[in-house]
Amino acid sequence: MRDPGIAARRLREEGILKGLTLLVLVLAAAGLSLYRFRIDLTRDRSFTLSPASRALASILPEPVRVTYYRSAALADLHPGIRMAQDLLTELEARGSGKIQVLIRDVPDKPGRLEALGILPRQLQVESGGEARIATVYAGVVVEYLDDFRVLPSVLGPERLEYEVVKAIRSLTSGVVPVAALRDGDGDKDPEGDFRLLRAALVRAGYEVRVSSRGTEVEPDVSVLFILGNAALGEVDVDYINRYLESGGGVFAAVRGVLVNPDRNLEARPLGPDPFLDLLESYGIGVRRELVLDTSSLSVPFQVQGPDGRTTYRYVRYPHWVSVDRENVDSSHPAAAGYSGLDLYWPSPLEISDRAGPGARILVRSSTRAWRQTRDFATAPEEESRYRDEEEATRGQYVLAAALPPSGGRKGRLVVAGSSDFLTDLMGMSESEGNALFAVSAADWLCSGDDLPLPSAGAAPRRLRLPEEDALRRRTVFAVYVFNILVVPSLAGLAALLRSARRSRREREGRAA
Repeated sequence: MRDPGIAARRLREEGILKGLTLLVLVLAAAGLSLYRFRIDLTRDRSFTLSPASRALASILPEPVRVTYYRSAALADLHPGIRMAQDLLTELEARGSGKIQVLIRDVPDKPGRLEALGILPRQLQVESGGEARIATVYAGVVVEYLDDFRVLPSVLGPERLEYEVVKAIRSLTSGVVPVAALRDGDGDKDPEGDFRLLRAALVRAGYEVRVSSRGTEVEPDVSVLFILGNAALGEVDVDYINRYLESGGGVFAAVRGVLVNPDRNLEARPLGPDPFLDLLESYGIGVRRELVLDTSSLSVPFQVQGPDGRTTYRYVRYPHWVSVDRENVDSSHPAAAGYSGLDLYWPSPLEISDRAGPGARILVRSSTRAWRQTRDFATAPEEESRYRDEEEATRGQYVLAAALPPSGGRKGRLVVAGSSDFLTDLMGMSESEGNALFAVSAADWLCSGDDLPLPSAGAAPRRLRLPEEDALRRRTVFAVYVFNILVVPSLAGLAALLRSARRSRREREGRAA
């Protein structure tokens, strides 16, 4: 027989344990209401905010409102929308009441949004088993006091934290960064030949203006783009050097070999060049050579046939180097958020000890690149001579580098060994990632080191075929066979198996 005293003691102990458990749960709930605790389980830490984002509340004198406008159906149709909302919610949670995030459906009459700069875009969606084209809106408005900034297209978390933090800093400081474009080759129009670059900078929040050769760099310029170097004289170089020494940021897109499209792509190495001499004094040498790479673009060239008619012929053109993700240092802010980069007629760079310990290589060619050092063959009819120096010069070469302030130079410097890759040629070759690379570099050149890095892991990836011709042909053939033979055969086999299973069940039913 059970002792009544023991039973009573156990009941008291169970009551005490239940009470302590309830007390712990109440205290935990109270603590979670006062202190937010979140765990980011995503592989690339997509929802872990940077120190700059977590510190925003401490630098905000007044609250900021962030409104995410998106078409109502988008959250169900596009997974990136929900991820963007979650990231903004995390930002609000870290804002200590200083950051208000609103999620709003696009109104039936979106004229106000379009006036702000949130424009419609076309997306292919599936509904009821049918694919259709839907007109949707997705953009962010960041408001502070009586001013605002607009992120016109936000379909996912990529670059969202980066852009929102940059917009908030711009609003609270009241300063609009200025990007000045200076044509250094003398054969281009900064207004007409760099429209895609200008548009990307404007979308990123920059005021864009032209900086003419032979003039001093205006003191309010945040970043100066030197677009070419063949026509820069001593006066220009002196002005640029003074701007760098005073703390200005410079993006230099330069060349060591001049390729003239108006003379059938005639190429010649540059002679003495004051601006290249300045770069060498900083520790970045630009060789008077061309880098060619098996990782390259196919380019349509206009050719005349035997009958005199003009046609277009696509040529695998190793002078237009297509840079793969693994050859970009996306851990550096100037190259973060890589989404493709193509360099036209690039020259190799050499980094010397004068660049200092903080110098970083941003972009390299593939290991299957080579150089042309003499007798430059660049025209399509010279295709047989493209690889004359391949065996002697095969290797990997530096194509872009970044220098932090050093010595008497207070400004930052980014150098790319191609003076044409930021022209509107990028539209023809579908290389709009070049402009995004320039924007990332510009942000680093005129901003602090603590800006959150744009998400490189989530950037759009290019589908690339193997570089080796034989392997490329085998891959194309395998894909062809898979799509034309294997997929239909599997579909037919599945249909036969399903039909056989149904027939068997019918026979079993009749037999029963």
